[in-house]
Amino acid sequence: SASLDGADFDGAVAVYRGYEKFFEKYPQMVGKFLPVVCEDLSRGKAYAQASMMGGGISVNRKFFSNGKALADEYLKDVALKFHPAGTDWQSLVTHECGHGLDGFLTATLKSKNPVSADMRKSVLKACGKKASDIPEEVSIYASQNNFEFFSECLAEGLWSETPRPVATEFMRQLDEIMKGIV
Repeated sequence: SASLDGADFDGAVAVYRGYEKFFEKYPQMVGKFLPVVCEDLSRGKAYAQASMMGGGISVNRKFFSNGKALADEYLKDVALKFHPAGTDWQSLVTHECGHGLDGFLTATLKSKNPVSADMRKSVLKACGKKASDIPEEVSIYASQNNFEFFSECLAEGLWSETPRPVATEFMRQLDEIMKGIV
């Protein structure tokens, strides 16, 4: 079962809203993820982490115990283009849901490559962009690998009121894939 012991009220609400945004868009994913846990993460700088298989999400007690400070810290990340424009700290859990979704789709579709790897190629191609454009077009974090690209595009696509072209194309392609998932 979920355990948010150690998260303050604002942190717990952000976790709820992150899931809510994701499951509103993809209701077929309800019940497909393990419950969220608030704990001390060994990678102390990470706000949260997810397992690709099973979609288990852990939020870092260090940050979620003070939601207001986390909100401010995340806004600084957005200003530095480390996270996508138009997102806020509540998108952190949605981002982590992206990792679980990537793993779920890869397993469900019996894909040879991670779905995120194939999508990164096809989204960039459709937008006429290269991997070197990712820091500017999505975020610096998205440029690390296809897994982060997938989750950062998902966060921007679901949270930004004006998602940019790469996130918009990503959401279009993901919606096509999700049509076949029940």
